[in-house]
Amino acid sequence: MTMLHDVLILGATPAGYAAAAHLSKAKLDVVVVDAPAHVPADAPTECPLHDWVPATLFASDKGRIPKSISKSLIAESDAEPFAAVEYHDVALKRTASFSMKEPAGYFVSPDALAKAMRNQAVVAGATVRASRNPVRIRPFEDHVDVVTSRPIHGKILIVAHDTPEAILSQLGRPVRETARAMTIIGLDVPLAPAGRKKADDWTQPLRSRLHVQELPERSELGLFFLAGETLHLRVMSTSAAAGNRSAELTAMIHSLKKAGVLPVDLDLAHAKGAVWKPAAGAALEQETHEAKRCLLAGSVGGFTDSITAQAIYPSVRSALLAAVVAQKALTAENPQDTLMTFRDVWRNSLVEYLRPPNTSLAMLLPLLFVNESIVEKFSRALLFGEEI
Repeated sequence: MTMLHDVLILGATPAGYAAAAHLSKAKLDVVVVDAPAHVPADAPTECPLHDWVPATLFASDKGRIPKSISKSLIAESDAEPFAAVEYHDVALKRTASFSMKEPAGYFVSPDALAKAMRNQAVVAGATVRASRNPVRIRPFEDHVDVVTSRPIHGKILIVAHDTPEAILSQLGRPVRETARAMTIIGLDVPLAPAGRKKADDWTQPLRSRLHVQELPERSELGLFFLAGETLHLRVMSTSAAAGNRSAELTAMIHSLKKAGVLPVDLDLAHAKGAVWKPAAGAALEQETHEAKRCLLAGSVGGFTDSITAQAIYPSVRSALLAAVVAQKALTAENPQDTLMTFRDVWRNSLVEYLRPPNTSLAMLLPLLFVNESIVEKFSRALLFGEEI
């Protein structure tokens, strides 16, 4: 056998790089494998456009990301803070707001965040190996191989990839349907040229806020925000019924224009669109997150919240927890027994964030505009996973 590395990490994602940085800072030999798990056939599971993350992602004092990793991460990824969540009713006539003195969250580009985390991991000593070939996982009793054009050998593998079906099938794990499966369609729209008259009249009320819109179909939720010079809009649907999601997003944009929230000459011609299908809260239903010499973190482990399908924070957090468990397993007499403790570790930290509200969104959203106490509880559940 050629070189046997301490830990292999499959997935060039924020979650994968966060785990790599943590383990490399502990002086372990870490290799991040940047390769497709298969040829993509379905929509991705993680947002490929601008996204938001709760402030706890960067809160090193609360144990989310080690201080040495998070210190410059906000600046390096150009993360933009927001301090409030504003809710709009279906007619766009009533609003409700929740605000904090400190940042409630940040608007980020997943690509920029992954690049910043990659830099952190490489500076810490991790090696990144890129391949265009789909990967195969081969677990053995005393090591595990990740095979691209040739095998890469490791003592333990952390999977933080964003193609759950391909990975789970390779490891012989069932892919279970989740009651909170979502389809999300979104747009990143560039702001109008600076020369347009009164360009700031419509942007200023939107900035530094995460906007949530009630939609006519109760199984759907709208979300929009301004991140730098980009307007992001999305429709999230939990409906299993067939439908044209593009038409639903178009209707949402039309209603925002009609209400004067957005300008009528919004530059949609240069917008970037995407559809993704996160399995919200799927980690709670997944039978196991351990395989022989392997731990499943990130979206492959189903770590996505159940309200807005926010994936970056729970994915990164789950990968960091997996890194802690893997580090212990490397020195354990029976590594597999130590890896099996991952279930209790992630549940103690993430279960409340992933668990859906006891009351359906269809019933909760109308209450936000008549009951101020519900606004704070719902917002803290959305942002931080607290109980409603």
